[in-house]
Amino acid sequence: MSIIMFSKNFKTLNLFNKRFFTNTLNPEYYKSKKVFNLEKQKIFNRNWIPIGYTSELNNNTILAKKFGNVEIFITKSKDGEIKTFYNTCRHRASRLVRNDCNKKTIICPYHLWKYSLDGKLLATPRFNCPNFNKEENGLYEIKTSAFRNIICINFDNNCGDIYEHFGNVTDDIKNYPLEDCKIVRYKQYEINANWKTLQDNFLEYYHLPSIHPILVKSSGMNQHSYTSRGKNGKYIGYKTDPITNCDAPIEPKYMDIFPNLTDSEKQIAHFHTLFPNMFWFLLPNHFFCVIIEPISETKTIEHASLHVHNNQNENNEQIELIWKYWDRVNQEDIDICEEVQKGMYCQHYKTGVYVPQYEKNVEVFHDMINTSLES
Repeated sequence: MSIIMFSKNFKTLNLFNKRFFTNTLNPEYYKSKKVFNLEKQKIFNRNWIPIGYTSELNNNTILAKKFGNVEIFITKSKDGEIKTFYNTCRHRASRLVRNDCNKKTIICPYHLWKYSLDGKLLATPRFNCPNFNKEENGLYEIKTSAFRNIICINFDNNCGDIYEHFGNVTDDIKNYPLEDCKIVRYKQYEINANWKTLQDNFLEYYHLPSIHPILVKSSGMNQHSYTSRGKNGKYIGYKTDPITNCDAPIEPKYMDIFPNLTDSEKQIAHFHTLFPNMFWFLLPNHFFCVIIEPISETKTIEHASLHVHNNQNENNEQIELIWKYWDRVNQEDIDICEEVQKGMYCQHYKTGVYVPQYEKNVEVFHDMINTSLES
């Protein structure tokens, strides 16, 4: 398989003050099946992929998940170990798990083969072949690790330590009690756009005045700054500091703030992308997260969830107001991303332009894409 890599052409924007702009990715990156297949191989197989949250295992021992067309499930054993397996019976490939559940074993619905939560084959009813080795026919395992409260998987099983992988983003979130949070709202969005369009949109704030008339009041254009420049790890970050007081439901004053935050953190909103498929809005008392599931070159599913501290009452009216706020913001983003996807089919459009003041993080993301595809 071959793919044309589109190099960036640096062009002078203003010779007198030496400002420059660079070109964005070629639209083929957003509509080519060949590119998408290459991304599956070189990006989604080779990186730590956020897939769920440790809090989902508080009341379940098994979580049914999917990434693209790959069915998987996550388990938690008695000793607390979290593992992930392909959702495939070793007998004749039936899917084993359909829904999240709290069970001690996994039983295939087809022929009742039984597996333990750590993937061992326990029973094969009415099949007692002396040459068949159960120990060699356990479930196919996927490398799994938790980054704070985020469960991540690595399909090619070659990723190293997850904290080294995501690097300095740990410094930004070290005081936030993510492991002590619970999911209070969840929504799945089906989107007619390439997955990268969603990350591009999240990573820039140039569009806030036109697309988010309410959000821009809390997250002003002049209150943003980049937080990941010169840092290590596969993440990209920026922040709003301070959050503007405009009586929006997301403001810290309306709900108890997370314990152990510094005085400055009590007024900051962090925005991070974990490369390649997660982004979040981290505020002093809640955490709105999106896990991206690429389906095809033009189809994507977003899994959005709102997290609050375990001490918060889930029936708190403020939680519902916060959820409606972020749901609106996210839908506004989705709507414009779908318009961008439609515009990619213009035969004359070969590349766009980054506006450095607001879109530097998009360029960083595109560099990560190119570096991954060229490796």
